Amino acid sequence: MAHAYLVFGRFNGLPLMKLAGDDHEETRRSLRVLIDCGLATIVFGDIHPNPFIRALPDEPKEETLRKLDECGFVQGNFYPTRAYLDTVVTPGQYPGRPYTYELARGEPQLGHRAFELRILEDYRNDPRFEYSTNDIQGQIYAHDDAGVRSEENVYLRFGFAFGEDRAMFVAAMLWDLSQLSPEAQQRWRMREVDVPTSLHPDHHRAVMGHFPERLSLYEAFIMELETINRIAAAIGRPGLFRHDHSRDRPREFGSLLRPTVKEFNDFVATLDKMISDNIDLAFFGDDVARERRIDVEGGGFRLERKGSLQLLEEWLRQKFRPREPAPMDDMLATFRKVRKLRNKPAHVGVGNAFDPDIALKQRDLMEQAYTALRTLRLILMNHPLAREVEIDSHLREGLIWTP
Repeated sequence: MAHAYLVFGRFNGLPLMKLAGDDHEETRRSLRVLIDCGLATIVFGDIHPNPFIRALPDEPKEETLRKLDECGFVQGNFYPTRAYLDTVVTPGQYPGRPYTYELARGEPQLGHRAFELRILEDYRNDPRFEYSTNDIQGQIYAHDDAGVRSEENVYLRFGFAFGEDRAMFVAAMLWDLSQLSPEAQQRWRMREVDVPTSLHPDHHRAVMGHFPERLSLYEAFIMELETINRIAAAIGRPGLFRHDHSRDRPREFGSLLRPTVKEFNDFVATLDKMISDNIDLAFFGDDVARERRIDVEGGGFRLERKGSLQLLEEWLRQKFRPREPAPMDDMLATFRKVRKLRNKPAHVGVGNAFDPDIALKQRDLMEQAYTALRTLRLILMNHPLAREVEIDSHLREGLIWTP
C-alpha cells in the first residue's frame, strides 16, 4: 500500500475494488484492523469529489469505519496514514523538496501553506513571467522562450489567505508547491509564514470545485467604470471615463505586495489616474463652464481652468437634487482625498520606508474609493434614460468582498 502511494510520486491511493478480492468479508475485516490501528484510512469521495487524491485531512477512524460498513467497496481509495508513513519516509529521500516530502508523509494535497506577499513581487516585476490575479486567486508561469532556467521555472496557482488583524498572505496548495523544482521550493520555503491563516472564502470555494460568489473590490471598481460609461451612452453623452480598464488593468491596481510608502504612493497615483485624470470633459458638454474668473490686484482678472473633479461636482449639483446630500458629499470628498494623497509625495520627500500598517491603510482607502464610485453610478442611474441599463448582479446586490 505504501509502495503504491510513494513509488510513482503522485501520492494516490489504491481503489478499494482492487483490494476486495473474492471474499469481501475477509477483506473488510483486514481493512478494519489496519484502520483501527491507525495505519490506514479510506477516502470515499463524499467530501471532496475526487477520491483518487488525498485532498483533505483524514477523517477520524470511527467515521471511516462507519462509512466502510455502509458503503462497502463500491467507492473509495485506500491510503497509508501519516503515522505509518513516518516510519518509512525520511527527508533525505526528497532533498531540497520540502513540500514533496510533506505529501510523502501523508499531508493532504489541498492543504495550503501561507507566504509573505512579497514572494509574488519578483514574478510580477519580471517580464519573463506571466503574473495574473483577480485578487482572490491567480497564477504564475514562465513565457515560452523567455530564457528561464528549468531550475527557476514556475507554474503555480495561488490564492490569498488572512491571519489575525486582517493580515493578508499568499496561499498555495501543497500539491502545486510539490511540483516546483527543488530550487523554487526552497525559494518559497524561505517566505513561508508559520501563523494560523484561513483561505479567502471564494478561493476556498474554487479549491473545492465550486464557482465564486462575489467580486473583489478591484474587479468591482473596474466594472463600475464600465457600467458608468454605459449609463453615459444611454443618456446620450460621451463616456464619463476615457478608459474603463476592462482590458488593460494597471499592474499597480491591487493589494500591496510590499507595505512600503513607495508602493502605497504608486497605488494612490494609479487610483487617481483611474478617477480624476480619467474623466473625459466632453461628458459635460456645455452644461458647465470650463474656466472660472479670478480677480487680480489692480482691477483685472484672469481665467483659470477648472479641474475635472470641480466640473464633476458642478454638473452633479446642477442636474441632481438628492434628498440626502451626505452620500454625494462623501463621494466627492473621497475623490478629492485620493487626489490630495497623490499630490502629497510631490511636495513632501518620502523614502521607501517599510510600514505594516500601510497595507491596512491601502485597503481602507480602496474600500472608500469603491464606495464613492458606486455612489456615482447610483446617482447617474436616477436619470430617466438610464433606468433600462443592465447592471451586473454582483454590483446590483452588493456581492463584493471587502478587505
